[in-house]
Amino acid sequence: TKTKTEAIEVVATKVDGTMVYANGQFRLHHGLEKDSDISTLNIQDLKPYPQTAEHWNYILGEVKKGGGHGHFFLTEPIPGSPEVLAFEGNAYVENNTMGEEVYWAFGHDVSERVRNEQNIRRYNQVLDKVLENLPVGIVVKDVDHGFKFIYRNKESFNRDVPFLDAVGRDDFDFHPYEIALQKRQQDEKVATTGQEMYWVVEELDGHGNVIYLDKRKMCIKDENFNPLLLSIEWDITEIEKMKRTLAIAKEKAETSDKLKSAF
Repeated sequence: TKTKTEAIEVVATKVDGTMVYANGQFRLHHGLEKDSDISTLNIQDLKPYPQTAEHWNYILGEVKKGGGHGHFFLTEPIPGSPEVLAFEGNAYVENNTMGEEVYWAFGHDVSERVRNEQNIRRYNQVLDKVLENLPVGIVVKDVDHGFKFIYRNKESFNRDVPFLDAVGRDDFDFHPYEIALQKRQQDEKVATTGQEMYWVVEELDGHGNVIYLDKRKMCIKDENFNPLLLSIEWDITEIEKMKRTLAIAKEKAETSDKLKSAF
């Protein structure tokens, strides 16, 4: 089993790219024999290392710009090994005993991390599409950063806040002060007490029609990230209209029964 040290690629080159040193892992990945002479090889000839002098000079310049230290990330670093998605590491420059600048690079395989990031992006894309198309308004705020919006789906029934413009801003950027203050006080209460809020409210839609919204606010806490405030609202207009219609019908029936009893 390879240790973490053995899994690290180490390579050293002169300014012009002439190779000075390559450890066993580097040689293995690039098809170089264990004890072969590499002093006649140039790193520019090893894919996917820089194929042009301009690119090589750019990399050297970045290391110098960083005060002798630079960071690198290489995609598909091993020809013929598509399972290795990326290498990441650090490069340093120092002078050898002859006063020549030698660039040392230490890299390691980060394919697993890249795969995980790709999967997360894929899952997030699916989740975003699901949330965007649900008939539910969803708003997420960052509690520790002034309750700024970090997500709003397009079904949010708060018509005063364009969902694309909301991220990184808060209620005071979109609402009159009194309304924004009321929302902030609700948020702070939920975040402080941890108790969920629930209420039904009557509002007007963008066309001035009465709608009824079922609203809930809750705080999500986890030791691995900042606490989040989640607001969920459903349009229950049809249900409320039906309830009111049934209530009126019930009242009429009861009134009718009373009149019958009176006669």
